[in-house]
Amino acid sequence: MASRVHARITGPRVNVLLRPFLVAAFAACLAALPLRGFAQPRAGGEAQSTAEEPPATAPSSPSEASEATAPPSPAAFYHLEIEAPRDLRAMIEQGLSLERWRTDAGMTPELLQRLVEEAIPEVREAVATRGWFSAKVTAAIEREREPWTVRLTIDPGEQARVRSVHIEVVGPAAEDPAARRAIDTARREFLLPPGQPFTQDLWEDAKADTARRIAAWRYAAAKAAKSEARIDPATASADLTLIVDSGPPFQFGPISVTGAQRYP
Repeated sequence: MASRVHARITGPRVNVLLRPFLVAAFAACLAALPLRGFAQPRAGGEAQSTAEEPPATAPSSPSEASEATAPPSPAAFYHLEIEAPRDLRAMIEQGLSLERWRTDAGMTPELLQRLVEEAIPEVREAVATRGWFSAKVTAAIEREREPWTVRLTIDPGEQARVRSVHIEVVGPAAEDPAARRAIDTARREFLLPPGQPFTQDLWEDAKADTARRIAAWRYAAAKAAKSEARIDPATASADLTLIVDSGPPFQFGPISVTGAQRYP
């Protein structure tokens, strides 16, 4: 049996002799403790952190896990092909919802089908502003290859032309002989005369130009009070009516000059 050694530490000399041994023993105890959050040495000298790492986030449902790994829908990044006259193709493409959604990675077959159905009235409204009121539009999704292809075919038909123009001036200018010349000039130089192809932009410009011509002759408040473009798709014709309200005549009042004291 091993013998026990009892030591009594008395006096400053014994304390001085044992102090190095006590320090070494305390350091050995600290090294043996598993301290959380501090690096512990691995074999080979590399440090390993003992801090607990949060567990990896698992998908909340099987559908979420499948969506994370599922390939994109064949409807995503679809091709858009427009068959139409060259002067209409760019205008149609710029206004289509199909063009804005074409690069959406989250596109689904259901959403694409809805966009294709909405494209038909969108195209008809767009070409009508250029005078094509009897356009035939077809749309189809070609699913043979991925990504899918959406094909729009537009037959604009016959462009409408102006058949008749009626311009009426109401207000004091209608009874003013001095304004007769300005009114006659506005009618004669109307920007959409009979036989001219009808477009919405030109129709708006023609109304503004007529009111401006009458306003240039003492009726500065003249404006287009009412207008109507009656379109007959069967005959591809447009009958235009414009009513201009002249407003009151304007005259110069007394002339007063101030601030000329230093000038003769």
